[in-house]
Amino acid sequence: MKPNATTSQLHTAMLSISSSYPYGTHSHKGEPSVVLPMDDEKSRIKVALDKPSFLKAGWDGLDALPISKGVLHNVSLILMDSNNQDWKNWTIEPNINGTVVLRHSSRLSGISIGSNAFSYYQREGGNITGHDAVDFSAPAVLSVMRSSNS
Repeated sequence: MKPNATTSQLHTAMLSISSSYPYGTHSHKGEPSVVLPMDDEKSRIKVALDKPSFLKAGWDGLDALPISKGVLHNVSLILMDSNNQDWKNWTIEPNINGTVVLRHSSRLSGISIGSNAFSYYQREGGNITGHDAVDFSAPAVLSVMRSSNS
């Protein structure tokens, strides 16, 4: 029986798998439909943003609100104004109140993005500070993200 791939092709495939991270939606077979290089932070967030855009009312099995188009638009504005490094260590998650939450994985920081406003908390020195219902602007959110990254 003749093999379908050469040893070299299999080795190349294994290297690409080991240097990539499956992320995003899954096929009907449960396999990732998108594989992104780990160093492309903005693409990772764009793929993660795809999931909340399809969430319907009650997506949590209870009474969660769908993520609004205004919220998704605001995150898109942040993505357009940001650079790849801005997203390092940040994750994006849907929230049951129809917003999305950005969480910093190595610092105590979080940002809730709404349709018209955002709220955040972050550690500054030994204190935790934050603000609620700040008028939304992509530069203002990026300022908070960048201060958490430094």
